[in-house]
Amino acid sequence: MRWILTIWLLLMPLSALANEEDKGRLTRFLEDTLSGAGREVQIEGFEGALSSHATMKSLIISDSKGPWLTLNGVELIWTRSAVLRGRIEVEKLIAKEILIPRLPEPEKTSPSPEASGGFALPELPVSVNIGEINAARVAIGEPVFGVETTVSLVGSMLLLDGTGAAKLDLVRTDGQQGHIRLEAGYANADEILAIEFNLQEAPNGIAATLMSLPGQPSVDLSVRGTGPIDEYVANIALSTDDQSRLTGTVATKAQPELDDKAVKIGETRQFGVDIIGDLAPLFAPEYESFFGPNMSITSIVRRPSDGRTRLDQLLLNTRSMQIAGEMTLAANGLPEFLAFDINLGDPDGSAVNLPFANDLSLGSAVINARYDVNQGDAWSLRGRIEEIVQPTLSIAAINLDSTGAIHHFANPDLSADISLDAIGISATDPDNSDAAEALGPIAKLATKLKWRSGDPVELETLHLRTDRSEITASGLISGPIDAMHIKGQLDADVADLAFLEPLLDRPVRGAAKAALSGEFSPVSGAFDILLNATASGVQTGEEVIDSLVGEQAALNLSAARSDAGIDLRQFELRSDAIEADAQGHLKTGEGSLTFNAALDDVKRIVKDYSGSVTLAGTASQTADGWLADVDGTAPGQTTLSANLSLPNSGGGDVSMDLQVGQVQVFAPSLPGSAAITAQANRHDRGWSIDLDGRGSAGIELRVNGDIDDAFQNGDLIVAGSVPIELANVAIKPTSVQGSAAFDLAVKGPMALESVSGTIQTSGARVSIPQVKAALGDLAATITLSNGSAAVAMNSVVVAGGALGVNGTLALAAPFNGNLDISIDHAKFQYENLLETVLVGNVNVNGPLTGGAKISGLVELDSTEIKVSTSALGGAGALPDIKHRNAKSGANRTRQFAGAIIKAAGSGSGGAASYILDLIVQANNKVFVRGLGLDAEFQGQFALAGPTNAIVTSGEFDLSRGRLDFLTKRLDLTEGLIRLEGDFIPYIRMIAETETSDASFEIVLEGRATEPDITINSSPSMPDEEALSQILFGRTLTDISAFQAAQLAAALASLNGGGSDGLFSKLRKGFGVDNIDITTDDEGNAGVSAGKHINDKLYSEIGVDGKGQSSISLNYDVTPSITLKGRVDSDSDTAIGIFFKRDY
Repeated sequence: MRWILTIWLLLMPLSALANEEDKGRLTRFLEDTLSGAGREVQIEGFEGALSSHATMKSLIISDSKGPWLTLNGVELIWTRSAVLRGRIEVEKLIAKEILIPRLPEPEKTSPSPEASGGFALPELPVSVNIGEINAARVAIGEPVFGVETTVSLVGSMLLLDGTGAAKLDLVRTDGQQGHIRLEAGYANADEILAIEFNLQEAPNGIAATLMSLPGQPSVDLSVRGTGPIDEYVANIALSTDDQSRLTGTVATKAQPELDDKAVKIGETRQFGVDIIGDLAPLFAPEYESFFGPNMSITSIVRRPSDGRTRLDQLLLNTRSMQIAGEMTLAANGLPEFLAFDINLGDPDGSAVNLPFANDLSLGSAVINARYDVNQGDAWSLRGRIEEIVQPTLSIAAINLDSTGAIHHFANPDLSADISLDAIGISATDPDNSDAAEALGPIAKLATKLKWRSGDPVELETLHLRTDRSEITASGLISGPIDAMHIKGQLDADVADLAFLEPLLDRPVRGAAKAALSGEFSPVSGAFDILLNATASGVQTGEEVIDSLVGEQAALNLSAARSDAGIDLRQFELRSDAIEADAQGHLKTGEGSLTFNAALDDVKRIVKDYSGSVTLAGTASQTADGWLADVDGTAPGQTTLSANLSLPNSGGGDVSMDLQVGQVQVFAPSLPGSAAITAQANRHDRGWSIDLDGRGSAGIELRVNGDIDDAFQNGDLIVAGSVPIELANVAIKPTSVQGSAAFDLAVKGPMALESVSGTIQTSGARVSIPQVKAALGDLAATITLSNGSAAVAMNSVVVAGGALGVNGTLALAAPFNGNLDISIDHAKFQYENLLETVLVGNVNVNGPLTGGAKISGLVELDSTEIKVSTSALGGAGALPDIKHRNAKSGANRTRQFAGAIIKAAGSGSGGAASYILDLIVQANNKVFVRGLGLDAEFQGQFALAGPTNAIVTSGEFDLSRGRLDFLTKRLDLTEGLIRLEGDFIPYIRMIAETETSDASFEIVLEGRATEPDITINSSPSMPDEEALSQILFGRTLTDISAFQAAQLAAALASLNGGGSDGLFSKLRKGFGVDNIDITTDDEGNAGVSAGKHINDKLYSEIGVDGKGQSSISLNYDVTPSITLKGRVDSDSDTAIGIFFKRDY
């Protein structure tokens, strides 16, 4: 409602004296007046602005992120003539709907060069009487209160002739119970104050959310009180989940002061608080022991007419803390009496977790303060805190010993000698001991100060000392709080910056020295300082920062700020990487600044490029306006020249000339040069921009249009074409080739949601070496409109097949999409493990930043899985290494190198997760080969669940196959392939054989990249004996030398030295699915070849060493029934029916 009142306040002078004028002109006047940097106001349907009954269709207030406040159906009924009497008399102020999706962005304004003045409260120039304020629907977004809310609002407001009153009634209308009611009033005439406030909300309400109450309980809060301000009592009550949490009173009272004759000579003002309750359930469970079931606070403060202030009683009690105190302050603010006792400690002796101090606990604390002017001038503050623990540091004890004197002379004075010693400093976590080692076991702080009325506070010395660091300071503090002035000197010599780790929450190391002198006024912002600082060996864990700071760095700064502006006398920064200098004077309406900066190698910031960067410029302001010139150089024979002119009279222009002599420095596959010229001219609503870019390899860029002064809203045309190879540095090792043409418009906020137009590529190529895949002849059209993109893409897969993508996606986070991916016999290879042809359709629906659903059916065609032989030899991966009692330096080095991984927290970090609902299907065309294995599978499996915890079901089962185990060929009797959480297949194959004395199983099992081979025998026997009987039917001691050689050759084949490569070439050369060489009992060789005629029919032809041939057919009637037939060259035939069932 504040914005509606603001509009009519702007119209008051006109409305009282004039008739209704041109509506368009008034609308523009309001929009221009209310809009400003980072704020745009739009008004639609403005009617009767200068009448007593004005309406507005909508009022929209936007910032850089778009609308944050919308009022629809606004109506105002008011008395126009009252304005002349200095009053706003409104009968009704109504809005049908108010939308507040979020809070506005903070206004970004540059600080004034001049120091500011003091604080001043705004004054309201008119009286206000609004009979009815009404909004039927107020929709409040989740960012405002932490929960999306819809309420209705009814109220009124009065501020007239010393009387103020307000009524407000908010009721939730979104199905959630919630009601806020306020009635308040005060009149100067009778000094009666009335307040009645009540908040009632069901669980998960606004109050519980804002206060972060555990379990989000229901909340009932009331504050009620009516009476004279001199004898006022307010009753407070708070309940959650229908359980009383806090009750009590806050009261004020005025008591007359009488002389001996009962004549009033003054008045004592009294303020009291008496509250008791069980607050423990309102805090996290770890703090319940601190508060306990009974918390109470009682306090009485009196202010007599002689100016003294007496705290007659302060009692604060919880389960683990007791505070008791009394105090009297003289009229000059100095204590006359002081007695405070603070005790902290758990009654059971456990550590006390302190609320409002995250992750900080202590064992016990005792602090006592004493002073009594009637007992002398000395005061004392002493205490001891034990067993302080926070995540990084632990301290055995802190001893506080402070003494001094207070003299109540005509010119009173005060002195203080403060000593604070921390002993037994150690690391809470032995693996993170850097901060503790940097501080050492003891830290001491000693401070001396004194003050005399009319003189500044003199800080004689402040001395902080640890084993490796020392900080000293001295100075003067003068003036009242609202005009404080500090003048002094600070020197620091820190040998190890690691003690800053708990404050910065990041690893830090290195050393620093600094000397700071000068003066500073905190309220006005005025200063005059001289700073000299050096740093060595600084490391923060941020690679770019550490590289720029280098091994040695130095900063020299001399600057002042006053009502005459900022005077930058010297700015000089030097490091191994950077040289920067600046000086100048800045004042509103005039000033000048010169600067020079150089970076030795841009590789410190962007690893893919190398070469020096320089930047130099001047800027000056006169009564006529601003002038600036900037020149720079960069790698690739790049030069920049820019000029700016901003006259105070309006207008202005900026010109820029960017030349790149060697584009190949940034895109190695694009030799040549490029140039960009730009001109921007300022007008009354922003800037007009004209940019043109040209270069070799088809580079062309045109930008034309307008943008506002804040560079947050624009109306631009962006068109041209660029080689997409420019993206290769950012996406490597993936690479792209080709060009992209674009014709885009940006209208509205400078965000993707405001972009419309098309982006097109044709004949492009994408290479993805990670999966040995490449896309060619890629043609894509992306159409942008209304915050979304329509994608149409088709390409061939270079290895074979085609791929298409069609659908839409949103241009704002979380980038919701609905994309259909068609896969047409696309050949895919995963390292040397898997080669397949994919056919299918996949849909991606939902937020692409995480949470989208990936569903569809993919068929595997002509798939071959190659079982790796690498697991049968070599050393394998290194096991996990545990570092015991490692020095902090070693731990820090490992942490910087990324070798120490911190446990994941409860946040939402980590890789994005997607929901899978995929079916992968194969019919008789999955072959597994390698390690003597040659097998065929069929089946399907499903991928479900999130991608970071994939759940698989189903598997591929054996259709037929054999295992060449060393020198023996065995038929497979069992086999399966399935996925277990990733895309490397898990396999299990079993081949069986028997001799007259035993039976054997050879089992190949494990991930395809590292399978294990085991031998089971019955009766049980050693592996070497089982091998000998399987291969030769003899014991190991009975085999011949020739057989031993055969065994050695076969073992070599198992370790990767066999002829699998030859068989692969034969299969591809003859166009068959299977080829095999066999031997019979007499040692005669034979060959067979097999081919799938269709998904159900398999044919195999064989020829033995004697020239006899045969042909066999296998027909899969069902997944469980197979018909097999065979005929040879002697016309011998055979036929059989085979039945199998998985169980």
